[in-house]
Amino acid sequence: MIFSSEKAEQIGSWTYLLVAPFYSRLDNIEFSDLLNLWESGSLDIPGYDQLLMSEESKIHLSQFWGEPPSAGIFITASDQIQETIWRNSTSLAIIPFDQVNPSYKVISINDKNPLTFSSENDVYPLTFPIYLTTSDSSLLDHLQLINISNYDRSKLTSVALTGVTALVRDTAVIMEDKGVLYPADDIRDILLSADITHINNEVPFAVDCPPPVSSQEGLSFCSSDAYIDLLKSIGTDIVELSGDHFADHGPDAMLHTLDLYKQNGILTYGGGINLQAGLDPVIIEHNGNKIAFIGCNAKIHERYATASETNPGASHCDFDWMLPEISRLSEQGFIVIATMQHEEIDSYFPIALQLYDFRRLSEAGASIVSGSQAHHPQGIELSDSKFIHYGLGNLFFDQWYLATRNPEQHINKDKSFIDFHYFYDGKYINTRLIPLQFIDNAHPRVMTAEEEDSFLTDFYKASKWNNQWIYLYPAHFFDNVEKQ
Repeated sequence: MIFSSEKAEQIGSWTYLLVAPFYSRLDNIEFSDLLNLWESGSLDIPGYDQLLMSEESKIHLSQFWGEPPSAGIFITASDQIQETIWRNSTSLAIIPFDQVNPSYKVISINDKNPLTFSSENDVYPLTFPIYLTTSDSSLLDHLQLINISNYDRSKLTSVALTGVTALVRDTAVIMEDKGVLYPADDIRDILLSADITHINNEVPFAVDCPPPVSSQEGLSFCSSDAYIDLLKSIGTDIVELSGDHFADHGPDAMLHTLDLYKQNGILTYGGGINLQAGLDPVIIEHNGNKIAFIGCNAKIHERYATASETNPGASHCDFDWMLPEISRLSEQGFIVIATMQHEEIDSYFPIALQLYDFRRLSEAGASIVSGSQAHHPQGIELSDSKFIHYGLGNLFFDQWYLATRNPEQHINKDKSFIDFHYFYDGKYINTRLIPLQFIDNAHPRVMTAEEEDSFLTDFYKASKWNNQWIYLYPAHFFDNVEKQ
């Protein structure tokens, strides 16, 4: 059994990925540029001049593309590729799909990416057939051939995690004026592309909710039942109820909200009909991946988390119960996504209490730990197997005006993230950050390249990889950032 392009009996396929370090600004290349490197030794991609791969990968690719020139292609041991490209600002790498991990950014080729395929008919340039060849073709009729592959789309799951949603005040006024679905017009397709879409809706629905007022005084919120159509339009699968404002309109509104989600087939966690109902994990199985969502309100002041044995509301974090539960779930093969409504800090840098609580959830076994509370986006910490995001910023909430009218104090409240997390064959394998820019108090859109450059430069100053500051790595993205 050999790798070969010769026509015989195809018994599978092998998929490679073009990767860069997680922080890379490169998103896509043309396949012709990659072939040009292979044929001429010249990589026509600004800022990059070499391609790393293992000896095994080179041998396989050479059977399809021919022998590469000596220039431009660097043979590197598989276990050294990741560290090498993180430290070398001009290197990309080709790795087998089964070697991908969260430290890499997967680069699309001809706008195709195995992590984001929308259908099985998508053709990816780095997927190659595996053939069984024999000198006696009659033998093939008597063999029970197995499919050999390192990538099976039916084992892949994507989860979109989002930040604060509060369909109130000026956000709601704009919805009344421009339509309930207006806030998601520029990001709806992105959220719909996820297999599982998470929304952190802090506010209850109420049948007697008064009409919204832009200049509402006080912070007691509710939303019209009609606004659930916005959540349905973006494919919401699960709603986190750990938010500070879930109890604003009283127990009846919370129970009504829980019924409304149930009627629309939307799962909930982080809050519920009582304390334990909110703390209990919610399990979603998709493509063989068993994902456990678990969440709570970690505010020091417990007045926001009203759930008790007899009362509905957001569930206050019980770490003595939660940490062993995360460990139990992880040991049983569940991929744990832990989210929290934590302290709200207008800074990329989390405070010490955030660091302590988020890290202990990760150390207990959560693959993803995500902060649901932030109105100002906060930094990340990632490794080869874990991801922490201390705060994503707002998804739908009226904080844009704060950034425009009082930028000294609220400069980044008009910016946020959608985090796409990818799971394959029961493992967490990768994350893609999608930065958003608000254009008014209700409507975010994907950032332009220029906006993203400026935003991520500051963001990565507050972010770590393997306990080291990301911005200190000698990547060309940070050439203009002073090293400390």
